[in-house]
Amino acid sequence: MTSPSPSTGGAFDVCTGVDPRRIDTEDIDLLGRPVQKLVQLIKELEQLGVEARNLPLPKIIVVGDQSAGKSSLIEGISGIKVPRSDGTCTRCPLEITLYSSQDTAWSCEVSLQQKFSFDPNASTDGRYGKWHEDHTPTTIRFATVTNKTDLTGIISRAQWATLNPGDDPKKYLNADIVEALPLAVEFAPNKVILDLTAPGQPSLSFIDLPGVIRQMTTHKDQWLVKLVENFVADHIKQGNSLILLARSMESDFANSSGAALIDQCNGAIDRTVGCLTKPDRWPPGSRTQSIQSVLRGDAFAVGHGYFITKQPDQLELNGEISSAEARRNEMAFFAQMPWSTELADFQDCFGTFKLRDTLSVKLTKQILVTLPRISKTVNAHLEEIETELAGYPDPPENALGKVLEALNVFRNSVEKHSQGIHPHNELRNSLKELNNTFHVSLHKLRPGLIVATPEKFRQAIDIPTFSLLSDDDEFGGTPCPSSSPSTGGKKTFRLLDVRDTLSKLTASGVPGEYIDAVKEEVQTTLDQLLEEACALWLNTAFFTEAKKIIKGFVSKAMLKQLEHAKRALTLEQRKPLTLNAEGFKHHHDRELKILLEGRTTARLVEKLENTDRAAGRIIVEPSERKKKAKTDQKARADLPDDPFGEEIKVIAKVRGYHDVALLRFLDHVVQGVEVEVLYDLENNLPQQLKAGLEVETRDAQDRCKELLAEDGEREIHRKTLHKERANFIMAQQKLARIGEQGENIASFDQAE
Repeated sequence: MTSPSPSTGGAFDVCTGVDPRRIDTEDIDLLGRPVQKLVQLIKELEQLGVEARNLPLPKIIVVGDQSAGKSSLIEGISGIKVPRSDGTCTRCPLEITLYSSQDTAWSCEVSLQQKFSFDPNASTDGRYGKWHEDHTPTTIRFATVTNKTDLTGIISRAQWATLNPGDDPKKYLNADIVEALPLAVEFAPNKVILDLTAPGQPSLSFIDLPGVIRQMTTHKDQWLVKLVENFVADHIKQGNSLILLARSMESDFANSSGAALIDQCNGAIDRTVGCLTKPDRWPPGSRTQSIQSVLRGDAFAVGHGYFITKQPDQLELNGEISSAEARRNEMAFFAQMPWSTELADFQDCFGTFKLRDTLSVKLTKQILVTLPRISKTVNAHLEEIETELAGYPDPPENALGKVLEALNVFRNSVEKHSQGIHPHNELRNSLKELNNTFHVSLHKLRPGLIVATPEKFRQAIDIPTFSLLSDDDEFGGTPCPSSSPSTGGKKTFRLLDVRDTLSKLTASGVPGEYIDAVKEEVQTTLDQLLEEACALWLNTAFFTEAKKIIKGFVSKAMLKQLEHAKRALTLEQRKPLTLNAEGFKHHHDRELKILLEGRTTARLVEKLENTDRAAGRIIVEPSERKKKAKTDQKARADLPDDPFGEEIKVIAKVRGYHDVALLRFLDHVVQGVEVEVLYDLENNLPQQLKAGLEVETRDAQDRCKELLAEDGEREIHRKTLHKERANFIMAQQKLARIGEQGENIASFDQAE
C-alpha cells in the first residue's frame, strides 16, 4: 500500500500503515478512555484560562471557505445536524467535543463561552473590530439535550444568544420563535460549545471556525470580513493546533482563501490535515491523475495528507437521512468507480470515520507532546500570581485594630522627629538650615550705604550742610519718619524711612518663602512617616484619606504661621520701636564703627586719586591705593571733618535699629514654627486623624473595613488575581492527576 503523504501521527495512522477497518467498536471504546481524559483535560484547562498565558492548547481547528462543505463535514464527524436555515451557522465558532460513553445513552451539554466583550461604540479599526478579548473566559451552561432531534433547534438558539451580547441567554432559550428576534451583531468570536456523549465513538475535540468570507452585503459591515479573516488566522497561528482544511472538489484548489491563510503562517501547513469534500460534484471528465497527485502529496501538499469524505446531498438531507445511513451511503459511494478502481490504492483515505479516527489519534499525540510544557507554564504562572498577590493583601479580620496600630506607629514617629531624638533628627536639622537661610535673607535686606563721595559733591565749591530732624533723640521711642518738607535754601535730610526698608520684606516675599519651605519640609516628613506606618495599606482608602487629612492639617497650621508672620511685619512697619536700649546701643556702635572705617578709607582713596591725577602721575591700581589708605595713619589723621558725618550717624542709627528689629522679627516667626507647629504635630494631629477617619465612632469596625479595602481598580484586580490563582491551582491539580495516570496513557501511546 502506497503512503499518500508524510505523517506525524504515530503507528496508528490510517494513511500510513494500519488499516482502520480492523479496529472494531470495542477497540475504539478502549481507545477512547485514555484519549477522553486528555481531551477533557484540555477543555478544562482552557476554561480555567491557561490558554490566556500565551500557551495555545492542543486543539483541532476546522478551516474552509464558504460553500466548501465544511458544515456537512462537521455533521459527518459528530453525527449531529447543525442549523442551516437561519444563516447563523457561519457567524460564530462552534466547538464540538466527542466523548465515548459506557452505555447506549446519547446526550449533549450546550454551553456558551464568553471570551470576548462587545462595545457597539468602539472603533472598527482594531484587529477584532468592536470585540475585545477578556482575560479569562466565562462559560455559561445553556441547555442539556437528551433527544438528538432537538439539538439543531437548541444550537440555533445558542447561536442567537451569542449574536446578541449582553442579553440574558435564557431569553433565547425560552423564546417561542427565536428567528423572530433581531440580531445585535452579524458575527461573534464567542463560541457555542457542544459536549456530545455517545457510545462507540472516539474522543475528539475540534472547533468549527466561520468560513472565510470575501464581501458583506452592506458596506457598513465590511469590517467583518477582516475580523473573520483575523480570527481564523489567529487560530491557524497557534503552534499546538492541528488544522483540518476542507476543500471542495467542485472548486479550483488554487482559489481557496482558507488555504491561503494557512500558507501565510509559517509552519501551519505541516500541522494540516486536508479533507476533500463534495466528491460527487467532481467535474465530469476530470482525470484521476490530478486527484492522485494531491493524495500522494505532489500537489497542494499538506503535512498530514488528504482524506476524501462524501456527505449527504440536499435530496438526502430533505429526506431526513440518519447519520448511520449517511455513512453506509458514503461507503457505497467509494465502492464505485473510479474510487475502487483507479484510486483503489487510496481507499484508506476515503470516508468520514477514517478521518475522525485519525484526528483523534493525532490530537492525542499532540496533547501528550505538549503536556510537559503546559505543566511548566502553569507552575511558573502560579508563582507569578503568588508574587503579585503579596502586594495586594486581603483586608484583615481586626480592621479597627490594624488602623489604630498604624496610627499609633505614626504618632510615635512624629513625636520622635518633632523632638529631634537621635537618630530621628532629620526634621530638626532641616528646620535649622531653613532658619539660618531665613536669617541670611533678612540680613541682606538691611539698608546699605555707598561710602564714596557722590561725584557732583566732589566738584562743588560750596558743600551744603545737612540737619537731622528727629521726633525724639531717645530710643524709648525711636526716631520716626517725618513728612515735613525741606525749608528755605537749606537741604533737609530726614531719618531713613524705616517703613520703606521693612516694606521690602513684603515685596521680596522672604517670610512667605520661609513659611512655604517649612511647610514643604514638614509635609514631606509626615508623608514619609505615614507611608512607613501604612506600608501594608498604601493602596487603600485608609492611606489616601489619612494623607489628605494630614495635608489639610499642615496647610492650616502653616497658614496660621503666615498670618503670624504678617502681623509681626505689620507691627515693625507701623512704628519703629524698641525698649531694648542696650541691644540697640550695641548694634548702633558696631554699625557706626564699620561705616566710619569705610567712609574714612573711601575719602583717603579719593584724596590720593586726586593728588596723583593733579601731579600727572601714573594711576596706580585701586587695590594698592586702598591698601595705603587703610595703613597710612598719618594721612587718615590729617583728613578734615567729613561733610557727610551726620549722614553716617543717621545710617548707623538706622542699621543699628534694623539689626534689633530683624532679630526680633526672626525670633517671632521662627518661634511660631518651632513651638506652635511642632507642638500641634505631636499633640493635635493624632486626634485630628482619628476624628477625620471616624475610627472612634460606634461603627468604627465597619468603617475600618471600608478604609482597609483596596481602591476600586486594585480591589477588582486583587479579586481577579485570587480567581486566577484558584483556577491555576485547579489546573495544577488536574495535571497532577493526569500524571498519576501516566502509565495508562503512556501504554496507549506505545500501543499505537
